[in-house]
Amino acid sequence: MNCSVFSLCSFLLLIPILLLALVPSHVNCFKTDVQLGSCQPFDCGKLKGISYPFRGNHQPDSCGHPEFVLDCQSDDAHLVFDEMSQRFRVLELDQAARTLNLAITDLSDSTCPDKFSNTSLDSTPFRFTPKDRMAALLYDCDQTKHPGHTSFSCAGRNFSRSGYFMMEADLRHKFPPRLSCGVTVLVPVMEKVVAKLMSKEVDVEEVLDEGFEVSWSSIEEEKCRDCIVSGGKCGHNTTVYEFRCFCPDYKAYAWNCSSSTTGTTQDMVPASDPVYPAPSDAAGDSSVIA
Repeated sequence: MNCSVFSLCSFLLLIPILLLALVPSHVNCFKTDVQLGSCQPFDCGKLKGISYPFRGNHQPDSCGHPEFVLDCQSDDAHLVFDEMSQRFRVLELDQAARTLNLAITDLSDSTCPDKFSNTSLDSTPFRFTPKDRMAALLYDCDQTKHPGHTSFSCAGRNFSRSGYFMMEADLRHKFPPRLSCGVTVLVPVMEKVVAKLMSKEVDVEEVLDEGFEVSWSSIEEEKCRDCIVSGGKCGHNTTVYEFRCFCPDYKAYAWNCSSSTTGTTQDMVPASDPVYPAPSDAAGDSSVIA
């Protein structure tokens, strides 16, 4: 090959790389096929006016954080943790306080589900709050070894023996469940509802229906507020896993739409959020079913 032709080809191949290098990193913008109207606040089941970091499963992926996707295909909103293969019914959502009240879908449908799994938040951006306690559901138990404890029936669910509800602290310190029960599952519950169960104001099904509370730390909501004030809509770049502000010029910026005119983003550092401890009755690792 002629040397000059080879040099010219090499130079032409370098042009895109050189152009990318000339784009200021602090602008951090890119063309997007997401129209400004696609990432509007939305309703999901009985929940109204939901916004970033959440998105509905009917919206483009870039409208919300990938771990805050709500399934809105039924009368209730559901949150799905793919790694856990669990669905949670969203009972309440307070975006200002950054809290969710969740109920485990399988246990809301039946105290005796077809499949069993412990509930852990280790692989999610959510954390239990001080309102929660960890309880144990014991299935297919020898009744003579658990006298006087709150029981429930699984008639017709492939279990011929009784089921029991108790706090995990009691389970660890007072009973050998592996010797007397077929399955033990750990679930979070609301402490105030357990108190009603002990006084027989509610039953086990109602305790599980009331669910538990989780919180999340800031998912760049401060940036989102600034984005909205500047005329944009909040979203997420799923390629680089970062916040983006979708603006009327049909570009997405790292912070707000004023970046499109000033070429800069603000150096604000959001205040840190409180980190709630796990439920005080919870074991260090609740990912294994006995």
